[in-house]
Amino acid sequence: MKLDLKFDPKAGPHTISLDLNRLKEDAVDLDVSYQPRSDNEPMNLRLKANLPRQNPISVQYDEKRHSQTNFQGVLKYSLNANDNSAEKIYQCDVDRPDDKDFSVNCKGERTTLTIDIDRNAGKSKVYVDLNRFEGERIGYEGVRNPQTKELDATLYTLVTSWNIKRQPGKSTTVIVKQKNKEVLRVEGTKVNNQEILVKFSPANVNLK
Repeated sequence: MKLDLKFDPKAGPHTISLDLNRLKEDAVDLDVSYQPRSDNEPMNLRLKANLPRQNPISVQYDEKRHSQTNFQGVLKYSLNANDNSAEKIYQCDVDRPDDKDFSVNCKGERTTLTIDIDRNAGKSKVYVDLNRFEGERIGYEGVRNPQTKELDATLYTLVTSWNIKRQPGKSTTVIVKQKNKEVLRVEGTKVNNQEILVKFSPANVNLK
C-alpha cells in the first residue's frame, strides 16, 4: 500500500494518491487533485480511480470566474475512462450577488437543473427538467409575499404538478395538472368567521 497526501492550507492544490496492490485484479489506484475556490483562484478538481473489476472512473471540474459573484463551472465525468464516447458534460452558470440571492443554471445531456433563490423577495425555484421528455419536471417553485403572507407554490412530480394559492383569511386554491392539462381544482373560500365554501372541479360538488 502506498499513500501520498499533500495539503496546502493557504492556496492548494491538495492532492491524494493511493495505491493498494494485492493481486492485479484486486488493485486499487486513486489520484485526486483539488484546488479550493479563493479570491485569486477558481476551484478545480481532478479524480481518477481504478477499482477492482470495474471500468476506470474519471471526474474533472473546472471553473471560469467572470466576477467575484459570478462564474461558470464545467463538470466532465466518465464511468469508463477508457472510452472517450462515455464522457458526459454538465455545464453550470452560477450567480450569487449576496448571501440571500443565489441562482444556478446547469445543462447536461439528459437533464437541466434550475436553482433560483431570492430570500428578500420570498422567491425560490429548485427543479430538474428531463431534456428528452417535454413537460417532465421534478422539484418545486414558490413565491411568498413577506408582507401579506400570500403564497403561490408548485410541486412538480414528473408529469403531474400540484399548485397551491393561498390568501390568508380569504381563500385557498389547489390545482392539479397532468402534462399542463388541469385535472382537478379545489377552492376553499372563507364566507365568514364560521363558514367556508369548498368547490371541486370538474366534479360538480360544493361543500359549505
